Order: sequence, then structure tokens, then C-alpha cells
Amino acid sequence: MAIIYTYPSGTPSASDNILGTQVDPITEENKTVQFGIQDVANLATNNYLETTVTVTSAQLLALNGADVTLIAAQGANTYIKIILVTSFLDFNTTQYTASQPLNISIGGNTAASIPTSQYNTNADRVYSAAVSSIALAANSAVFLTTDASPTNGNSSLKIKIRYQVLDTTAF
Repeated sequence: MAIIYTYPSGTPSASDNILGTQVDPITEENKTVQFGIQDVANLATNNYLETTVTVTSAQLLALNGADVTLIAAQGANTYIKIILVTSFLDFNTTQYTASQPLNISIGGNTAASIPTSQYNTNADRVYSAAVSSIALAANSAVFLTTDASPTNGNSSLKIKIRYQVLDTTAF
């Protein structure tokens, strides 16, 4: 391995990655992973995390009864607080026919909804959902749910969520 001062200097951008270690919550062992510089900056300045999940057309068509996990549960004494939800329908060729909104839920409570008008369309669509005030649930995952799956469509839906993990042992 080269001595660190022999590496060239660079100017980081938000899309660059850095190496680090992350504790596996199950095995409690450290693993080497890549972190996005923008994610590290968000954590350092705001204690916010952000994730983007792509929901496939097959997942959307089967959503009623097959919830999609957007953020995994974070462990004992932790609560996920959703700050911002934005969706992007990447229209393909066939429009969805939907009668119910898509819900972002924690512990059975709806934190935000994407109305049918935002994915019952034949064009690309970006939507910023209002986040509701809800009681947070301990050690709960965040799911995409609906009361009736859409039909027909073949587009993917990207959901970007900005959130905090609150730990009651270090509140």
C-alpha cells in the first residue's frame, strides 16, 4: 500500500465516495464500506440521512399485500423521523390506473402520501409529499403501502426520503 502523502490531492464533489467502517447491527462487527461524501456532509451538519429507493413496476402492481421496505428498522430504542419525501415517476410506456394513494408508513401510521394524480400519468412526474405529524414507533421500518394496488402501468417510481434516527438512550 502506498504512503498516504504519495496519493494525488483532489477536490471532492458530492457524488464522490470515501471508505469507512460501519457496525453491523446484527453481528456487531465492523465492516468496510463506501460512504457518499454528500451523505457524510448531511450527517455531520444536520444529523440527517437520505436514501433513494427504486420501486419497480412489478412491486407497484403487487403492492397491496406486499409492502415495500423503504428504510429498515434501526434497532432497539430507535425511532425514524421522516423529514422530507420526494417521488419521481420515471414514465415508461403504459400509464397506471390507480384508485388509492401510495402511503409511506411507520408502525402502521401514514407519515406521507403520494396521491394517484402523481403516478396515474403518462409523463415523468416529480412530487414533494407533505409529511404528517405522527407518533413515532420504536424499532420500526418505513414501508410503502396502499389499500388497492394500481393496475396496468410499467413505470418505476423512485422515492427519496430524508430522515433522522432518534436514539432514546442518547436523546
